[in-house]
Amino acid sequence: MVVAAELVGAQSGLGFMVSNAALLLQVPVVFIGIGLIGVVGLILNGIILFAERKIVHWSGR
Repeated sequence: MVVAAELVGAQSGLGFMVSNAALLLQVPVVFIGIGLIGVVGLILNGIILFAERKIVHWSGR
């Protein structure tokens, strides 16, 4: 959601980078930005799943 909010009116961040690159037709930068957003999402998901397994002992049963 933060990335989506950055697409609208931010002056920095990954969302701003992707939006600005799209306006300037810098396709490789757009793909790099989208890839980075995906990697950050996967890493955060892994951290949350790890914390859930450690904190919530009944998870997955």
